[in-house]
Order: sequence, then structure tokens, then C-alpha cells
Amino acid sequence: MDAAIEAGQKALRDRESGQAGLFSGPAALGPAEPVREWSDRELLAGEKEVLGFYMAGHPFKEYAARLKGLVTHTTSTVKEIQKPRRVAVAGIVSALKRRKTRRGDMMAVFRLDDLDGSLEVIAFPDTYAKHRSLLEEDAALLVSGNVEVADDQKRLIAESLLHLDQAEEKAREIVLAIPQAGFGDATVERVRDLLRERPGPCPVFIEVTQPQGFRATLRVGDALKVSPSRDLTLALEGLLGKGAVRFR
Repeated sequence: MDAAIEAGQKALRDRESGQAGLFSGPAALGPAEPVREWSDRELLAGEKEVLGFYMAGHPFKEYAARLKGLVTHTTSTVKEIQKPRRVAVAGIVSALKRRKTRRGDMMAVFRLDDLDGSLEVIAFPDTYAKHRSLLEEDAALLVSGNVEVADDQKRLIAESLLHLDQAEEKAREIVLAIPQAGFGDATVERVRDLLRERPGPCPVFIEVTQPQGFRATLRVGDALKVSPSRDLTLALEGLLGKGAVRFR
């Protein structure tokens, strides 16, 4: 686009000054340089910046299935709660507002958006001070705290915040979902090697599925317990496919 605009402006200047090249005519452009295709995350961020909302999808979608076992509620099921209780909800930060209390301390109020809807979250000064670096518009967070019920309105009083890219580190178990047809000897060996390289306290389960047939969940031996991390997730998904890793 920059090259096209520059060529057009030069042609206009030449025409206004009465100058013309040897081969005068419409401004010509060389072949366009190849442009890297945007990732899904970049595309959604661009949509939000230009339109104010997401059109092609939702940035929380890439986290939803993988981290389903780490949350206690979604934004919609929180709204069904009738009495105050502790919950853990994951989503994308929106409508972030920072405010000062009467004492001059900073706090934050924002919406947490997931695939079901939206929930108001309040981070009072103590929580805000501990996690202020995480509180940014469009940040993907796991928020734990207590649900406040007042006049049939529900809001979450945050006590701890964790970025979803680090949330798997809090997992108690890891599940690898593998279609039966794709679980050959080479895959088994590579999965074993990846697990061995990251020892830790977290047990691993393998969920083998035959479409329209059966599903079997097998617990891997304790010798292959792991330390869950984003790095491990990416390595396993690179081998088994996106969506093959879940945490609980």
C-alpha cells in the first residue's frame, strides 16, 4: 500500500508540473512483495482494534478446551449461583478501568469474557497491587475469587490472577487425547521422550479414541510424571495436533 500511494503521488506531481516520462502512462508498480499471513490471534486483535468487537472468532477459543478442567465455572454458570462462593473463571479482559479509592489506592474493574458471555470482576487494592502487571486490555486470565450476590447481580471479587499461558503450571493432571489410528510406535516413543525430559509431580493420562467406537483412558506410569508448562504443551501439540492436550 505504501508503494502504491507513493507511485500515485509521484504521477500526480509529474502531471501537475507538465513532466512525463519516456513511457508516460498509468503509474506502474513492481510485483508486490510477499506478506506473511496473520495468525488467528493477530487477525482477532486487528478486528477488535478496527471494529470494537471480534468477528472471525474469539481469542478465548484457543484456551477453552485445553483449560476446561482448571476452571470451576464459566461466566454463564456464575450467574446461576445463588449464594456467595469461591470460583475460578477464565476469559479475556475487556472494558478495563483503573480507579482510585478514597484513600488514594489503585484498584481495577473489568469484564471477563469467555465463549458463554461476560462477567464483571473487581480487583481491590491488595489484589491489584499483586497482579497489576497482568491487568491489560485483551489479556487472557484465570481469575480466582469470591462471587458477590446482590440484587440478583453477580460479580467476581478477584483474589488471584494468572495469565492463561502459565495456567497449565497449576494443573494437577494432564490428558493427551489421541485417535487410535494416529498412535503408532514412533508417536509413542516421541511422547515418552517429551515426558521424560520434563519430570515433575503431575500424572499423565492418555485418552485413546476410535471414532464411533470406543474411548479408553490410560494412566501413564509414575516414572513419566511431568512438570506441566507452556513449553510442554506446545511440544506435545506439535506432535499430536492442536487441541490434543488438556489439563485438570
